[in-house]
Amino acid sequence: MFVMHVTGHASKIGARANNGKHARRCRPPSQPNGLRRDLLASCSKPALPCHGSEANRKSSGTGQYRHFLREAAHGKEPIVRSRLRTRATALACSGLLLLSFTSCSLGDPVPPPDVNQNGGEPGEASSGCPQAPDQVPGAQAIVYDTKGRPLRLFVLRPADREKRHPAILFFFGGGWRTGSVRAFQDQAKAFQHRGFVTILADYRVRCRDDTTPLASTRDARKAYEWVFDHATMLHIDKSRIVLSGGSAGGQLAAAVAMLASKKRRPAALVLFNPAVDLVTPAAWYLKPFARRISPSALDAKNAPPTIIFHGQSDTRVPITTVRSFCGAIVRVGGACRLWEYPGQVHGFYHDTNPIGYLGRSPFDDTLAKAFEFLKDTAIFGVTRRTPRPNASRGGSGRGPAPGRTRPAS
Repeated sequence: MFVMHVTGHASKIGARANNGKHARRCRPPSQPNGLRRDLLASCSKPALPCHGSEANRKSSGTGQYRHFLREAAHGKEPIVRSRLRTRATALACSGLLLLSFTSCSLGDPVPPPDVNQNGGEPGEASSGCPQAPDQVPGAQAIVYDTKGRPLRLFVLRPADREKRHPAILFFFGGGWRTGSVRAFQDQAKAFQHRGFVTILADYRVRCRDDTTPLASTRDARKAYEWVFDHATMLHIDKSRIVLSGGSAGGQLAAAVAMLASKKRRPAALVLFNPAVDLVTPAAWYLKPFARRISPSALDAKNAPPTIIFHGQSDTRVPITTVRSFCGAIVRVGGACRLWEYPGQVHGFYHDTNPIGYLGRSPFDDTLAKAFEFLKDTAIFGVTRRTPRPNASRGGSGRGPAPGRTRPAS
């Protein structure tokens, strides 16, 4: 279907004669603030040039796309040609689009250095690219894949290693471009003390591995598959595996859960300001690839019981995208609880300073609500019970009526 789409597009390009007399370089229209702006900023190559007359450039952007394909194919400023003629060229277009995807990251941005303390993820240092560690204090390091470099899981086990335990697998954030596997180390220790086998997953990112969100998602799926397949060795109950992550890591956790087969689907999702919509901010030529891994574009029926924590003042991942995602799960009969935090920004859940209206820190509050939610899903207990599928937004610990919005309190 994708090739057919490109073929049709190429025929339109071929039907349009280039009436310009010289090459003209231009950039796409300026994007609004937020996710889309940072998406463009994540591209390592210059903005795509366009070709042809002013009228052609304004009409549909086909001249821009045509010139990009030629430049990508020849590696230099091309000689003007009138049209793309053959189906073979159209097939090549799909390959070039895939190559173009490797030069960009989707969605969640890397916070600038001056907001690391109240608007980003741990590990997003001013250097921009912390090294992947070989060890995490107190954890067992296990290599789960060697794609490009050794990719490790860092496992923290509860004191009682004889029985089967619930487990939670964390994916760090950083816009698929940077980040540290230690980002959720404190949360992991809290779950460890509650009797969980907690696992911190490393995966490839752009600054260390020159990869894309597609590769990051592939690694995350591999990590979960390894944990699931080695559950006996790790003393894990397969039916009680939880996936968690923040920001880009939230996208990874959600995508892994929604793409898993029914028999291997995790028991629940615990997400922190997750980047759930990769399609909207993606450039038009990247949208087909974004749809493959964007939780908002995947089948909501495949989502396990989900809880989401999000700051209402988050400008990096708009809270409207999370409301839509959670609402979609509820509409198909699933369970989703969204806790909204007034005045809080991206990465707020790492803050250990008490907030007046909470009576405790965001770190403690999000963990307490996560534990309560997992009790409702029988992650802790013996009798499995599905949480009430009526909490599309905010609310009390037991979930509000559909559509009702209340901040965390």
